[in-house]
Amino acid sequence: MENSEEKVVESPSLQRQTPAWLQSFLRWGLVILVAFALGAVLVTLVFHLPLQREFKQVTSDLESATSDNNDLTAQVDDLTAINEGLQQQLDNANLHASIASTLADVRAARLAIEANDPAGARLAVTQAIHSLDILGSLIDKDHNDIVTNMQEKTNQANIDLQTELASALPALEQLEDNLVSLMDTLFPSP
Repeated sequence: MENSEEKVVESPSLQRQTPAWLQSFLRWGLVILVAFALGAVLVTLVFHLPLQREFKQVTSDLESATSDNNDLTAQVDDLTAINEGLQQQLDNANLHASIASTLADVRAARLAIEANDPAGARLAVTQAIHSLDILGSLIDKDHNDIVTNMQEKTNQANIDLQTELASALPALEQLEDNLVSLMDTLFPSP
């Protein structure tokens, strides 16, 4: 048995010893690897995470702005539709007022003729000519020939006024009838 103990003692344990230069190289390699790992963690914490948070904030701001833009676009569309309706109503009101103004001028001319007032009749016919010019610019193309015909009648009435007052009455009466007919056509009574 002693021999077995001796054998145990005699058998040396196999321990490898690495050379010093290799140990130094491995040690510095491990230090460099840890430094790179710490550098990557530092870059992630210092640069990447704040940029990611800022990106998320900017993305949410963009989504919010896009939503606000869509809401405002919808409001603009609604307001544009309302504006177009109001503009149509305004155009109709201006057209109605122009026809009424022309009709009032024609009637004033007829009253001045019946009152034997040549200056008043000429003034009223001149105002009717001016009102018909405005009416011609406001009316649609479908009724433009009617206004042109009325302008010719008014010019004829103006010429007739210079010769004899009573000779302008038939043209003014027809002009009045045409204006009433035009008003009834464009703006029928409810």
